[in-house]
Amino acid sequence: MAAKDFVGRLINTYEAAHAREAAGDVKEHQDLNHHLVRIQEISLGLAKSARDREEAATARIRDLNDELLVARSAVAQTRDHADRSVAEAREQVKAAKAEAWAQIEAAQAEASAAQLEPKDSPIV
Repeated sequence: MAAKDFVGRLINTYEAAHAREAAGDVKEHQDLNHHLVRIQEISLGLAKSARDREEAATARIRDLNDELLVARSAVAQTRDHADRSVAEAREQVKAAKAEAWAQIEAAQAEASAAQLEPKDSPIV
């Protein structure tokens, strides 16, 4: 075997080993790339899920705020109605007291007048 053939075979063997090694590296690169794509898909899925939950929570908060405004309005209306009812009741009590005092005074005046009138009593 000549030196030229030996060097040619040595180069061919080196190139074949290098090609086998490069093929393994390519396969490993493809596997890593596949895993990276899968991780990105999972990450996007998690981000979309978090966004959906956030949107749902925001909508729920908005609905609860609307309900709160309605409830506050109802409380204010009820409070106003109660205040008016209390004021009316106080006026009625005041009027009833005034009427009662007027009746008491009239009864006292009538009693005083009855005591002052001479009594007709037959002499026995």
